[in-house]
Amino acid sequence: MAIMAKGMQNDVPTITGMNADEGSSSPMYGKILMKDYKTQIERMYGDKAKQFLELYPFSNDEEAGRFQKESARDQSRVSTWMFAEYRDRTAKTPMYTYYFDRAMPWPEHPEFGAFHTGEVPYVFNNLKMLDRQWENADRLLADQISGYWVNFIKTGDPNGEGLPEWTAFDSIKMVTQRLGTEIGPVPIAGEKQTEFFISLLNFLLHMYNIPSVNCKERCFTGKIFLMECYFYLSFFIWKEREIIVFPENR
Repeated sequence: MAIMAKGMQNDVPTITGMNADEGSSSPMYGKILMKDYKTQIERMYGDKAKQFLELYPFSNDEEAGRFQKESARDQSRVSTWMFAEYRDRTAKTPMYTYYFDRAMPWPEHPEFGAFHTGEVPYVFNNLKMLDRQWENADRLLADQISGYWVNFIKTGDPNGEGLPEWTAFDSIKMVTQRLGTEIGPVPIAGEKQTEFFISLLNFLLHMYNIPSVNCKERCFTGKIFLMECYFYLSFFIWKEREIIVFPENR
């Protein structure tokens, strides 16, 4: 990251993103009990648990499982945006971010949703290699996503004739490109959810004595230690909620 901070990285056009159900390989994904989830949140967030519960309120097991997924998706999209913003400060080439949320037709295992690597058959437009009950929506999506990737490989820009516009990352716009049955820009999260997760990740950055994000100005100040926070920090918080606890009065 020090190399990137100095603008000495291999500065090439970049695509990065996430799938809606990255954590679905876990048997407890979306199935956590309300009482266990509340305990986990209180242990994880300390004095910020109340704020989290206001953003993701639940009153039964079904809602707890749903908000477990929703909060993880919001956090990952925000983390991706943070990494893109860090890169953008020294890069001269564009970056394109995406959020893939199409769950392939898989009646035997609907619990996996849009799982990790679930976009790969669409990127390579080889749905025929998998025995699934593909729909016209899947074939269209495969044509569109593979079109983006082919264009990007050829020109460094995924856009092309017949494809929905995919705008390059802009730190002023807190959006990402949705790739699913609908394609186009979507907010990375709600405004309050975005500010909450930036604050959360800033707490981790604070452990390295690094300045934090100014949410109101939608930009960073100072040097940021992210280390591909899109994956590492989000995964760490998601998997190890017992470890990170906000201290009182922070």
